Amino acid sequence: MRIVSFPVVLGLALLSLPGCMETNLISQPQPALPGDTTEPPAEAPVIRIDPASHDFGQPFLGCELTHTYSIHNDGNAPLVIDDLSFDAESGDLVFDSPHALPLTLGPTESADVSVSYLSFDKVADFGTLVALSNDPVTPEATASATGDAISAGEIQDVFEEPDQAKSDILVVVDNSGSMAEEQNNLTNNFQTFIDAVVAADADWRIAVITTDSPNFRGPVITAATGNPVGAFTSQASVGILGSGSEQPMQMIAEATMVGGDAEAGGLFLRDDAMLAIVIVTDEPDEFSTMTPAALTDHLVGIKGMNPDLVRVHTIGGDVPQPTCNSAAAASVPLDEIVSLTSGVFASVCDNWGNSLSAVADGSVILLSSFTLSQDPIPSSIEVRVAGDLVATGWTYDASDNTVSFQPNAMPEEGQTVKISYEPISECS
Repeated sequence: MRIVSFPVVLGLALLSLPGCMETNLISQPQPALPGDTTEPPAEAPVIRIDPASHDFGQPFLGCELTHTYSIHNDGNAPLVIDDLSFDAESGDLVFDSPHALPLTLGPTESADVSVSYLSFDKVADFGTLVALSNDPVTPEATASATGDAISAGEIQDVFEEPDQAKSDILVVVDNSGSMAEEQNNLTNNFQTFIDAVVAADADWRIAVITTDSPNFRGPVITAATGNPVGAFTSQASVGILGSGSEQPMQMIAEATMVGGDAEAGGLFLRDDAMLAIVIVTDEPDEFSTMTPAALTDHLVGIKGMNPDLVRVHTIGGDVPQPTCNSAAAASVPLDEIVSLTSGVFASVCDNWGNSLSAVADGSVILLSSFTLSQDPIPSSIEVRVAGDLVATGWTYDASDNTVSFQPNAMPEEGQTVKISYEPISECS
């Protein structure tokens, strides 16, 4: 007997038999492989930083911008952030966060952090914010920050060191009852003062007021005056019948205000000359309403905001205690304005010839500081004297916006000083 096998037909027949279930083996879901974490658990935190990147663009050098990043929990379980860091090549991009770590965010909650950008160089900057969390799929989230500051344009300030130092010297003499000896010492030794000023090859003017009047005691004294020492002796011999309520700072302020004998642009005070003030007293100034700081600001203001053109000197009673019987009391707060203006404080108890020479030296000075017209980016400053680049011997002081030369690097008479720099721009 011949046996015939029909395995395929039989199989098909079995599938079609009543009561047999048809099964699609291809569409059956496959079991997850061990270690496969592509799908998050049913409950899990999900971290997201918004925005993922921020470009600060091209702000002007010296202009600060700040941008806020929000760290979100898009999941349905608490998000725990264990670490927040910011990686940047320079200090121009600065990260700030008000949050203590670890930081926990519930579902749908968020927390803000910020990055600020302030650059003083024309080099592109890049930084990355990194947050480490318990997100099971993406535990590390990042966001970037970029910026590329640009210049608003170079500024060049030009100054001329004068061919001859100019000094306008206002002498304030105390005319109260205790001043007879001091007035004699002043007039008897004033030739020393004049000699020192002349030796400095200065173009000088001298005027005299008292501690109770802002008005000049006589005509302005100059080198053209026939007998300058005699003229000064006559004006400085003010007597001792004046007010015992000495107000030297107040009288200086009133003399130099608009309408005063020493007002700017008048016969005495010149725009391009140093204003040197010499106060001679054996008492304190207890009655002026003008304070040392306020008077300094006033004097610097009338000299075009150039502190290098103002010096206040005092020959007075030693501070804190006079060292001789001829001084009635310590001359405070005159010592403060002397300090504020880099002046000379000399004692009425010392040698008057030496004191007047020191005061004269401090009253005739070539310009050593130059006030810039705008606030610079310090690293951009270039200084040229007589056309030559000067890399050392000067410093920049941001407190008064000046470039100051050291004594051994001072520009010579008649030389041109050019200072170039990138300005800190108006930021909006």
